[in-house]
Amino acid sequence: MNRITSLILVLGALIFSERCMAESGNWRVSVAGGYGTVGMVAVNENAEANSEILAKQMEAEVAVYGPTEAPSMKVDKSTGGVSLGVDLGNKVSSRGGITVRAGYLKPNELSIRASARKVSQPGIGDQFASINITTAITVISLMAGGWIEGGEKRGVNYSGFLFVGPAQASSVVKGQYMVTGSGQGAYSYAYSGTGIGGEIGGRLGVGIGKASSMFVETGYRLITIGKMKADKDYDDLNDGTIDLKKGTVIKDVAGKALKFDFSGINIKAGFTIPF
Repeated sequence: MNRITSLILVLGALIFSERCMAESGNWRVSVAGGYGTVGMVAVNENAEANSEILAKQMEAEVAVYGPTEAPSMKVDKSTGGVSLGVDLGNKVSSRGGITVRAGYLKPNELSIRASARKVSQPGIGDQFASINITTAITVISLMAGGWIEGGEKRGVNYSGFLFVGPAQASSVVKGQYMVTGSGQGAYSYAYSGTGIGGEIGGRLGVGIGKASSMFVETGYRLITIGKMKADKDYDDLNDGTIDLKKGTVIKDVAGKALKFDFSGINIKAGFTIPF
C-alpha cells in the first residue's frame, strides 16, 4: 500500500470518528451475502492457451513409445462465486451517512486438465501422461464511503452507495502430474497482490421489528490486481533447489504480468441492525 493510500485512509478514519461522535446513537451494522461475478478474461484466456501447450507436452512424453492418440484438454473458467460483506456505518444526516465496508469474494476455481495416451499395441504396455492444475482465488477489501437515502414507497426504502479502498488478492496454484514409467509429482504455490478498488450500487430494504431491516442490493465492483507474486521460495523436492523464488510474478504465455480482474456484479441479501 503506497503512502498516498495510507494518508487517505488515516484522514478518512479521523473524519469518520469525528462525525460519528457528533451523531452518536445512529450506528448501524449490515451483514450480507450472495453471488458476485468476475471478469478474469485475461486469466481464462491464458488458461486456454496453457492447456494447448500442456497437451502438446503430455503428447511428447508418450510419443517416444510410439504413435499417440489425439491429446485431450479441458478448462474450467473462473466466472464468479461467493460474495460477502459487512458494513459499519453512522447516519450523519436525514439523507444518509458514512460507512466502512469489509468485503470478501471467492470465485470458483480455475482448472486446467491435459492428457495424452499412446495408441494401444499388442505386447506393449499402455503409456499415459496427464497434468491437472487448479487455481483458487480470493480477494478481500476494506473500503470507505457512504450511502444516500432516496426515500420510501409502499414500505420499501431505497438508497445508493459508493465505496473506495484497498484490496488484497490471494491465489493458490496446485499441480499434479503423472507419466507412466517416469513417476508422478505435485506442487502448491501461494501468490498474493494488492490494488485499489471501488464499488457503486443500490439497495432496497423493508423494516422488520422496531428498527431492524432486511434488504437486497446490487452493485458493480471494480478491482484489478496488476501483479500476483509468490509469497515465498518453493523447493518442490526438498533437495535444496529453489523451483520458484519469492516475488516471482504470475505471467501469461507471452511473458507479461497476468492481470487478475475481480470486477463484476454483486447481488446480495442481508439485514441491518441499528445500535
